[in-house]
Amino acid sequence: MKEISKYKIFKLKIRFIGIVLYIYFKILMLELKGDYDQKAELVYDMSSRYAKALEEVVNITFSVEGNLPTRDEVFIVASNHQSFLETIYYHKIMSSSIFILKKSLLKIPFYGRILWRNSIAINRKNKIESLQKLITEGEEKLSKNLNIIIYPQGTRVPYGERGKYQKSAIWMSQKLGVRILPISVNSGKLWGKYGKRYSGKVSIKIHEPIDVSKMNRNEAIIKLEEIIEGGIK
Repeated sequence: MKEISKYKIFKLKIRFIGIVLYIYFKILMLELKGDYDQKAELVYDMSSRYAKALEEVVNITFSVEGNLPTRDEVFIVASNHQSFLETIYYHKIMSSSIFILKKSLLKIPFYGRILWRNSIAINRKNKIESLQKLITEGEEKLSKNLNIIIYPQGTRVPYGERGKYQKSAIWMSQKLGVRILPISVNSGKLWGKYGKRYSGKVSIKIHEPIDVSKMNRNEAIIKLEEIIEGGIK
């Protein structure tokens, strides 16, 4: 792996800002026309532009092993979380998907507006309200044939560390009656929360779906954790 220079990281940030502003103003134009249906396509466009910038500026690419979701079935997509890289790329390879994210992210200038309507934003400080929102908005998103992507660890965890897996994905799967699609990613090996950044290839492994509808939640989260952690390269 080759370390990425500070100049290239700065160049990447400038490229990202340009992409966000471009998509932001396109979304504003759609909203002025009252057309909200194309916003998901623009988020996909943004992710595709991000992925292209990562390859061109800092030589970070992605490899995907396994079967992507199709229109035949929707899932609760549960992945480990190590970096912003997977958030970018999941939208590219799973365009018919939305993320569960912290409500505070919607306050990020420009970017938060892009995420609006393409996510389920929850307030972690109010657990009861968040659980109710996950069900009501989760049902709505699934009815529109959208997968729901969730990070059971709740935050970025450094490569090589495990972190604590919450039961939210299990709970949603059982309440909403859909299977879980586990995904493993090793993005933190190249671009962690802190420290040096490296060029290279991010490995994404999509596992077979699992049905936890009749499982005890404690047993189910152990199974999900073992599948995800076991697939990290």
